[in-house]
Amino acid sequence: MAKKKKKKEERNICLEKCDAACCKNLAMDILKPKDNWDIEDLKWKLYFKHVKVYIVNNRWHLLFETKCRYLLKNNRCSIYERRPEVCREHSHMECGEREGDWYDLLISTPEELDEYFRKEKRKKKKRKK
Repeated sequence: MAKKKKKKEERNICLEKCDAACCKNLAMDILKPKDNWDIEDLKWKLYFKHVKVYIVNNRWHLLFETKCRYLLKNNRCSIYERRPEVCREHSHMECGEREGDWYDLLISTPEELDEYFRKEKRKKKKRKK
């Protein structure tokens, strides 16, 4: 019986507070750029609207700010009963999207990416001294 109550509580929290941030952002793991070609390739991706890069726990991600085609205007899923497994596994209990900044660093433009690597170079020089 406690299990049913927990599911009901989870469902209510999602219905009452969820703005469907996880359904409005598509993120993919990427490798940290290692050379100039990698940096230029990532900068090119940042030329596109609604594309960003974020870093969390030293892991890099490419972020597409675009909503799922099955998300309704009321932020509910129109295919909820047959949604993909990745959606089923996403728990509101671990939902960083709803809690505010869910990344350590967000890079929105090619210029910000350049600035990130300039700072990294300066840090490396300081460590060598």
